[in-house]
Amino acid sequence: MKKNQKSGVIWSVFVLLFLLPTVIFKALDLRVIYNASSSLKGSVFLLQKRPVTTLQIGDLVVFKHDLFKDRLILKRVSHLEGEAYQAENTLLHEEEENRKTQVEARHVAVTGDHLRSFDSRYERFGFIPKSTILGKAWKIW
Repeated sequence: MKKNQKSGVIWSVFVLLFLLPTVIFKALDLRVIYNASSSLKGSVFLLQKRPVTTLQIGDLVVFKHDLFKDRLILKRVSHLEGEAYQAENTLLHEEEENRKTQVEARHVAVTGDHLRSFDSRYERFGFIPKSTILGKAWKIW
């Protein structure tokens, strides 16, 4: 293979492996995030940073929380606005156990997969305003 052909192949591989994914990630506003906590199963997630217009129960969302100003939080939507909500978990403190209420307007309830996850089951964590949700996430690994 001639030198010009080799450099053409190298440039093609470079474009396919590095530039094309970068352009796609930038165009779709995608970001790879790492989940260091054990509240959700999985370590690597793909975040699409776009305003969330529709949410469904089970969606993974990334949001900011007043209690954790320096990091992003990743949880699963468990209840939508207006739905009846009851926190049931025998690991919760007695004063928080079996809290019955309704999810506020423009908010969602979120939970982790792990029983000891600090989430909407705790009054101090509360429901999440939709305005703080940065986007939806998908588990990669």
